[in-house]
Amino acid sequence: MHKKSVFFVLMCTFLLFIFTSCGSTKSDDSKLNVAKQEVEDGEAPSDVEADFDTNSKNSETNNTQNIILSQRKIIRNASLTIEVENFDKAYDKIKTIVENDGYVQDSSIQKDDSFDFGNNKNLVTTGTITLRVDQNKFDKILEDIHDIGIKISEDISSDDVTDQYYDIDSEIKLLKLEQSKLEEYLKNTDDIEMIFKLEDKLTEIRHNIESLTGNLNKLDDLVKTSTIVLTIRETEELEDEDSSYLKGLFNNFIKSMKFLGDIIIAVVTVFSYILPFIIFFTVIACIIILIVKLLRKSKNKKLMKKNMLNKGTSTKNEEDEQNDDKDNK
Repeated sequence: MHKKSVFFVLMCTFLLFIFTSCGSTKSDDSKLNVAKQEVEDGEAPSDVEADFDTNSKNSETNNTQNIILSQRKIIRNASLTIEVENFDKAYDKIKTIVENDGYVQDSSIQKDDSFDFGNNKNLVTTGTITLRVDQNKFDKILEDIHDIGIKISEDISSDDVTDQYYDIDSEIKLLKLEQSKLEEYLKNTDDIEMIFKLEDKLTEIRHNIESLTGNLNKLDDLVKTSTIVLTIRETEELEDEDSSYLKGLFNNFIKSMKFLGDIIIAVVTVFSYILPFIIFFTVIACIIILIVKLLRKSKNKKLMKKNMLNKGTSTKNEEDEQNDDKDNK
């Protein structure tokens, strides 16, 4: 009897365990079926819906932050100095870098004198170039510029003009709203005095709208295109002291020969300038000498004639005296 009681208890326990397991399985299956039915009906299960809501909120937060950041109006500028071996080649590379994403706004290039150990003068090129580039390509273009030469200095600044930009935009919208109301009122009034007042007010509003729109477009342009002020310095080609000294001696010899040549050229040039005057005065001197000679010759002839006349007169007087003496004898 005792054994039958124990067997009966064990059988009841086993049946109860089986019944409990089946109930649990049916409950899980029913829950799964309910979830499937909710999905098919377009409704998410409570747990899934909670997870979905959390992910959705995070996504919306990220989207909101991205929208806010995209609406910020930030002006980015940079100023940097680099050293290069060849200025012209570096300048060509700069123009190639900004060809598709910007342009060269202005440039200032100059050549300075540089002297080495042998006191030889070399020309070193230095230039300042202002670039306007797409804001989205600002960092990439700076990296490309760094690869051209050796970076000496760099200064990057950001100016947030969001408040200023949207203040101007709101003011323009208010003015346009006021303009539309005044224009509507102007259509419905017949008062001449009121018409003139409204026209004056509308002229003032239109002028303000135009001025503010210009300022807004200027800010928009500064935001969309960043400014890079680039200074390029050409490095000096340094030589060792001995070679520079020999080169200096050779250059001094060349300079001396060049100076001698310049003197010869100067003398020839001056002579070519005064040659016509020399010829002119030489001709004048020859004419004067010829005239003097002719005058002297004419004067000598006159003296000779006078002497001949005097001699003839004296001879005749002597003959007369001799004749007189003969007659007296």
